[in-house]
Amino acid sequence: RLARACFTWDYSWASRPEFELFMTGVIGLNAVTMGLELDYHWPIWPYVENTFLAIYVFELFVRVKAVGCRFCTDQGSIVWNMLDLTMVVGGVCDLWLIPLARFLQSTIEGKPQVSGATVMTP
Repeated sequence: RLARACFTWDYSWASRPEFELFMTGVIGLNAVTMGLELDYHWPIWPYVENTFLAIYVFELFVRVKAVGCRFCTDQGSIVWNMLDLTMVVGGVCDLWLIPLARFLQSTIEGKPQVSGATVMTP
């Protein structure tokens, strides 16, 4: 039900200035967070990074649903769209897929299990 609803909702609000302003704020906050991560070692950083990535994945999904095929063909925004797509896919690989693959490999090979927090950290 939820999956069906996600694919049938109207996502035109993703093109509104309010949503773009919100995402600009998220990007700015993420930049500040990355600067703080360099100076302060706080055990919660991996969770913060994963939250930002989840927001970016949501934003990308919503934008693709809102504009459809124009996401890849609109000459006015194709460069930005491909940059966003590349960064989000890279983040998903770095923060979610590679740690998951390592965890699964260690599980299959019978090595000691790691905690969820360890899986989330690079």
